[in-house]
Amino acid sequence: MRLLLASVLTIILFSLFYYSYKLTNDLFSPLCVFSFFQWLRYVPGIGWLNKDSLVNFDDGFLYLLFIYEFFAIICTFLGYAVYKQYFSSKKMYEIRYRFICKKNVAYLAFVLGFIAGLYYLHLWGGAEYVINRLRVENIGVGKGYLMSLMSYMIVGMVICLCKDKKVTFKLIVMFLIYAWFYVIFTKRAPIMECLMILVMAYNYGIKKFKASDFINIKTVLLLSLCAIYISVMPVIRNNGGLGSVENFHELVNILSEATESFFYQFSYSTRDGFVYSNFNLDNYWYGSNVLNLIYAPLPYTFFPWKPPIDDGVYLLNFMHGYYVQPPSNEFPILSSMPFSTQSVMFANFGIIGLMIGCFFMGGIYSYFYKIMVCVGRDPFMIIIYQLIVYKLALSSLNIVQTIVPFVLCLIFAKVLCGWALYTHGKAEKKNEHSL
Repeated sequence: MRLLLASVLTIILFSLFYYSYKLTNDLFSPLCVFSFFQWLRYVPGIGWLNKDSLVNFDDGFLYLLFIYEFFAIICTFLGYAVYKQYFSSKKMYEIRYRFICKKNVAYLAFVLGFIAGLYYLHLWGGAEYVINRLRVENIGVGKGYLMSLMSYMIVGMVICLCKDKKVTFKLIVMFLIYAWFYVIFTKRAPIMECLMILVMAYNYGIKKFKASDFINIKTVLLLSLCAIYISVMPVIRNNGGLGSVENFHELVNILSEATESFFYQFSYSTRDGFVYSNFNLDNYWYGSNVLNLIYAPLPYTFFPWKPPIDDGVYLLNFMHGYYVQPPSNEFPILSSMPFSTQSVMFANFGIIGLMIGCFFMGGIYSYFYKIMVCVGRDPFMIIIYQLIVYKLALSSLNIVQTIVPFVLCLIFAKVLCGWALYTHGKAEKKNEHSL
């Protein structure tokens, strides 16, 4: 039965991916990206994963998970299609620059991010201390602003790629420097996200990828290495850092363990299924987690009483039997199980919330993709688009994690380049400079 449900969901998502690719000739169109990550997050969990002790993967649990995932897919597609049909065609967009965006702007962005990274590393006692002693629980507490500023390195890389119109040695060195910071902290997500942005920048700024480009031997090998890195980093991190690996045999064991749990690490099945099974009219949040978002700009150093930005803390506590409702900031368990859009909306308003939230996300995807297609090879818009289709979700954590780099990118573009977005018919001046 599990394999049957997983197969049906695979067919639905593959059909949506194929439909979007044929319609747009773009592997990174919103529905293609959405379909790929929905498959990764839900199909393995429905099909064969059952190692989580917090939930029971019985038939009722799996049917519920499948049904609500089906609703999420349909509503996201409808939101995308409705905006595209009734609103998207009425506007055209254009990016204008007051100043020419030269390579020195790219270098400045990268240097700003690099300095922030060095200072962040200094605050933890240097690279050697981090490699040998730092545990995952301590990373980033009270220092999130520095990690956000490190995203300027990505801005520099994307501008360089769009200006050079090819992958250069300089770009590779910049990426390795950026990756070095996160390898030290054994963090995988920022490196993979950076790679995704660069691939999308190549796709939109230089040459569009075809489906066949991802089937050749070199690409398969590269993706396999990325998958190994994604799997190994959390295992190493949770066992005391890179310094804890004493010999090759131990590394092989870690690799074996990580390979087995690869799909589990990406699965949202446990958390979403738990939400669908345990939230009801008696305990819906009814939007109370919005207060966490309102308090988010306050620095934790001066306002230690503020509720957590990560509303997944409430979910993990509930999964362990402690029902703590936002905006409380007292928890028996100080860890997190982040929400997806569909689960956080269900936790607030049930199935109606899930449908409205997914419909809204579909419209957001369509809106930003329209701008992307209109403006063409613009590095800042590429970064913004990637943030929307990959990172944005309607949980407090994801909203903050999207808005902060979004705003930082816009500030840099505005101040250094005079970047501005116009709709046709509202501005008549010709573009003074273009990238």
